[in-house]
Amino acid sequence: YWSGKSGNNLTGFQLVDSEGVPTIAAGTVINNAIQREPIHIPMPNNEPALAIDSGGWITTVIVGDGKAVFWGHDGDNSTPVFQTSFPVGRTVISFSQSRNHGCAILDNFEAWCGGQNGMGQLGLNTTGGNTPISMVTGGQEFVGIATGSYYFNENSRWNSTYQGAQTASSCAINVTGYVFCWGSDELGTLGDGPPCCGEYSPKRIYSPGRDGRADIGDRDPDGDGIISILDDLPYGCPSGVFLVNGACTGVTTAGYYSLEYSTLQHPCPSGTFQPSPGQDHCLTSSAGHYSPEGSANEIICPIGNYQPYTGQGACIEADSGNYVSTEGETRQYQCSPGNYQPWSGQDGCLEAQPGNFVSGFGSDRQTSCAGGYYQEFSGMESCTPADPGFYASSEGSTSQEPCQPGSFSSSEGQDSCVAASPGYFVLDAEGTAQSACQPGQYQPDSGQMQCLAADPGNYTSSESAVQQSPCSSGYYQPDPGQTSCIESEAGYFSQEGASSQTACPSGTFSSSSGESECTPADPGYYVELDGATGQTACPPGQFQSSSGSGSCEEAPPGQTVSSDGTSTLECSPGTYKPENQSTCLEASPGHFVNESGASSQTPCEPGSYRSTSGKTSCVPASPGNYVPEEGSTGQTLCPKGEFQSIGGESSCNQAMPGHHVPQEGARSQTSCKAGNFQPESGQEDCMPADPGNFVSQSGATSQFACQPGTFQGESGSSSCDSAQPGNFVPNAGATEQTECPGGQEQELGGQASCVDLDRPLWLSLLIFGVPSIVLGTMAILYISNRKKGGGGDRGKAYMYSEDLTVGQLRK
Repeated sequence: YWSGKSGNNLTGFQLVDSEGVPTIAAGTVINNAIQREPIHIPMPNNEPALAIDSGGWITTVIVGDGKAVFWGHDGDNSTPVFQTSFPVGRTVISFSQSRNHGCAILDNFEAWCGGQNGMGQLGLNTTGGNTPISMVTGGQEFVGIATGSYYFNENSRWNSTYQGAQTASSCAINVTGYVFCWGSDELGTLGDGPPCCGEYSPKRIYSPGRDGRADIGDRDPDGDGIISILDDLPYGCPSGVFLVNGACTGVTTAGYYSLEYSTLQHPCPSGTFQPSPGQDHCLTSSAGHYSPEGSANEIICPIGNYQPYTGQGACIEADSGNYVSTEGETRQYQCSPGNYQPWSGQDGCLEAQPGNFVSGFGSDRQTSCAGGYYQEFSGMESCTPADPGFYASSEGSTSQEPCQPGSFSSSEGQDSCVAASPGYFVLDAEGTAQSACQPGQYQPDSGQMQCLAADPGNYTSSESAVQQSPCSSGYYQPDPGQTSCIESEAGYFSQEGASSQTACPSGTFSSSSGESECTPADPGYYVELDGATGQTACPPGQFQSSSGSGSCEEAPPGQTVSSDGTSTLECSPGTYKPENQSTCLEASPGHFVNESGASSQTPCEPGSYRSTSGKTSCVPASPGNYVPEEGSTGQTLCPKGEFQSIGGESSCNQAMPGHHVPQEGARSQTSCKAGNFQPESGQEDCMPADPGNFVSQSGATSQFACQPGTFQGESGSSSCDSAQPGNFVPNAGATEQTECPGGQEQELGGQASCVDLDRPLWLSLLIFGVPSIVLGTMAILYISNRKKGGGGDRGKAYMYSEDLTVGQLRK
């Protein structure tokens, strides 16, 4: 025994005899073998096997997805493979496998056969050798099929007993129960009478039973057309009941139904309903109602909807232009004229608004009144044309408007009024015609309510004038609304469009009538009065250089009259002629004339002078001098205490503090010397420093008191003297030094006090003598440096002994 083989190699256990003695070792190559125990044959893709049939050398299995799998002698296929010759997408519902051929019925009830075809057993209307699976001819729809080969008992039509003549044939039952056979007819195999000739395509044969049809109840007990091996519920469930967990325990609910043999309940289709459970049908919804899928009751159509048919799953919305005002309606209703409805599913219509109309039934919109028409009411079928003298300016007008003055409308149905033409007018509102302007009137614009009277200076001579005509030159018209103009008189003139004649103005004249302008008087002539008819020559002594003058002129200041009286001559520079003077005069001293034709002389400005006449300019004051007033004939020296460093000035500068000017006509100031000072400005001398004071540098504005330890007994000094040893000066501003009193001494100079005598003489000399010499030398050097440096800090001018501490002195 062995558990399997791979190709021709045995696997698993060894083959043993009845005594248990191994006869063929595992792994031995064999050509034929017997499998005595069942082994697992895996299907492709691990598909589950639903049905199996084996005939001789070939085994066929139907797997879970309805495909055929086979293995065996055909091509030496020792492992299962898919049968790929069926049409794509088709599955097998029934099949039969014999020794040398097999047949199957597909899910579209076609029969397909393949294998040996030597006796026409494949039903292809031909014979041949080994043939791929192909569709059986004849166009029948089959529900059951069987194949057979080898030997059949001569006394049996169907079951083989492995005896009899060799044969190969196929038989099938179609959807109506009739039996068809094809292939070999040895010993009456086909069942169509005495044995005879084979059939190569399906031939219908008689079958005992119901009207010659085969009973296939054992293969499809519930009659649903699915053979029992493929039927999940071969015996079905009664109507109103359906399969639940393998048993017919489900009762249909309201809104559902189930037919006999149903495996589940079905919702009532759209347009039907079922209020009761356990039913095998649904009720048709009535007109005016609807039922969605799975409805337990029919639903009345709501307002705005209707349904004219039975068995509907929804109601129909009323179309635009229509309405449905009540529930359960089987029709919609059109909106009447004057009404409309733009929306669907509405329960009523809308009245046409003022300015609009609806002329017919079933309208989904209102129409605006066209221009020239109006409608003041709602719900109307038409619009009203505007009356003559009125208009409706735009679409949708709700009223007509009267034509305003200046416009008119002569016919009805107008969308605007016509403006009165130029030369015409319309006086009142609601006008139906325009009127022409009369002579003496005009109108240049359109749309006017009256005509204009011709302005003075203008006229119109005919009707419908669009403009007035101006009076021609030499003519005039003083009144409005006239049809002609008047000629101007001599001594007068008038230009185009004049409303009056104008007297020739002074300086002009006209000698005839109808003149458009006056003639100007010539140079040397004049016309004194208005309205003159001629000109007059200038009298002697007067002139007139221009034309058109009303008088002659005296020669202007700075000029004299020419011999012909038409011009003047200018006075030369250095001379002038004032008004009412007949000749030119020389400029006076202190004055000048620097241009021709002068009417006056000009005084010399402060800071300058002129001592002679007839001059064109003035002389500037020299440095050290000044000229304080205009028109001066000479300059003045600067007084003492003042100076002037530049020329042409009207005043002198005061000497600054710390300076003085000792003489007249000075061009500069002088600094006060050291020992002197001046606190004020404009002074002619300096002040000496008082005794007890000093001034160390020039240009000083104040004196300085001598500091304690120093003194000055004279005035005008530039420095102070130091107190001598044995003396002291206790206060500032001292004029003399003071001798030390008894019991005190002072061995140093320039000291503000004396000290008690309490040391040996040699120590005093050592302490005070040497420092005194040093300090005296430093003071002299300091004062000398101060004098060399000039001005600067006005602080202490000397170094005094009180500036040193006692400790420093002892050191």
